[in-house]
Amino acid sequence: MTDFTTMPARLARAWSSPDSGAFGSLFAGDATYTDFGNGLTYRGRAAITAWHHSTHAAVPDLAARIEDSFTTADGKACMLLTWTGTHMTELLGMPGTGRRFTVGAATVFTMTPDGLISRCADYYNLPDLERQLVHRLD
Repeated sequence: MTDFTTMPARLARAWSSPDSGAFGSLFAGDATYTDFGNGLTYRGRAAITAWHHSTHAAVPDLAARIEDSFTTADGKACMLLTWTGTHMTELLGMPGTGRRFTVGAATVFTMTPDGLISRCADYYNLPDLERQLVHRLD
């Protein structure tokens, strides 16, 4: 029987690392990852891996800290996260600002019986992120 309880921490560690291959290895080949903040869905391990790579190019020090999480015996999970990082190059259509950000998020995902993520979704307040990157008073 697969131990699903470790996946929230593994996913947060993988988001916090620039190793896109390791991040992609957490997902099933036909997985989907929806970022509801930017309204995009990435389909398949290759697209999810490329998205991680481009995100880390824009925010090299991206870090995801788990505030709370739970998993179920049938492979469903939810995490409350705090994301931090420094916006260095284009991200979500915004040119790099060099500004730091902190934004809360919820990530909900489903795992296959062998423990890979098959469907994942992030929910966060994009206007709050944009305010921090574009309109922050330093």
